[in-house]
Amino acid sequence: MLFFINGWIKLITFQPEKNIKKNEMNDFSCPAVKVSIIIPAKDEQENICNCLNDIIKQDYPKELFEILVVDDCSEDSTIEKVEDLIRKRREGNIKLIKLKDEPGVTSYKKRAITKAIGQSKGKLIVTTDADCRMGNAWLSTIVSFYEAKSPKMIAAPVCLDGETSFFQKIQSLEFLGLAGACAAAISQRRPLMCNGANLAYEKSAFEYVGGFDTDSIATGDDMLLMKKIHRAFPEGISFLKSSKAVVYTKPESSLKGFIQQRKRWASKIGKINDPYVLSIAGIIFFFNILILMGVGILCFFPSAVFPEKYFDRFGFGLLIAVIFGIKCVIDFLLLFLTASFFKKRDLMLLFLPAQALNMLYVVFIGIIANFGKYRWKGRLVK
Repeated sequence: MLFFINGWIKLITFQPEKNIKKNEMNDFSCPAVKVSIIIPAKDEQENICNCLNDIIKQDYPKELFEILVVDDCSEDSTIEKVEDLIRKRREGNIKLIKLKDEPGVTSYKKRAITKAIGQSKGKLIVTTDADCRMGNAWLSTIVSFYEAKSPKMIAAPVCLDGETSFFQKIQSLEFLGLAGACAAAISQRRPLMCNGANLAYEKSAFEYVGGFDTDSIATGDDMLLMKKIHRAFPEGISFLKSSKAVVYTKPESSLKGFIQQRKRWASKIGKINDPYVLSIAGIIFFFNILILMGVGILCFFPSAVFPEKYFDRFGFGLLIAVIFGIKCVIDFLLLFLTASFFKKRDLMLLFLPAQALNMLYVVFIGIIANFGKYRWKGRLVK
């Protein structure tokens, strides 16, 4: 965690600069990078138009970006919503790609992105999700960063927004920790994870590493691809720390949905053949389970395990409290830094209950992620 805190502090907030390159067609200054924005969508009738409207309003020149919406066999009116928006707004840079169910296909989202990249015209691929929202400088900030730093992949910030209940606020606080760890690890040139809701990479880099060709699991369009690009280009991944580049998404509204989501995320860990990632995941899991075991011993078996003449109940309880206290102090530092960046400091009031619940959640998800199936977009995935 101290390693992550140092990585976050080292990250310099990016300030986009106006590009002075000339567009010969329109005779005004603008960036010259052609961008393909890819939005996989399944049953997103409630969200897709909000996302598309946000992208349409970008301050990046329209002739320099295209939007590829990939409908992955939606059973609602997602397709109709997109077609209606294209017709009403007369948007020529939005393309709808309709997929059909293919027997044996399990990597649904990766198939959608691959299909879109195959039809894309941009040098830079930017992926987001259909339920995301963004400000009008989102795309221009990503491109400005790309032109300034020339990375092969850009991980950009994602934040939960619109949380109202205690349950959703706890989710948002935990998500801040993930966002901070993601940014900090990339800053230290030891990428750990990223979020496909706000990710950019060169089309040529995607093709160079073989895309998702060797990935058969349903998820992993972000982390597994990041690891491939990192192996091919060790210095090629950067994190874009800018409030203008933040993408916002909604927290899960139900406990069942939350468990399914986190089980899906955790299922990627075992598929990543990287000792660094596996060791970090192992440290987190076993540290939390040891604290919980210590509390259980303290409450139910203190005299049986630690005879009073060697180590009394008070001493053991004090040891657990000190370890938990050190964990809280260090975790608080990273969370406070990331909460400040995302303007979510008010969530820090829930820090202590979130810490206690997080230990239970980490152990529970760490165990069940390796067994059974999870449900994703109406599909039962092994």
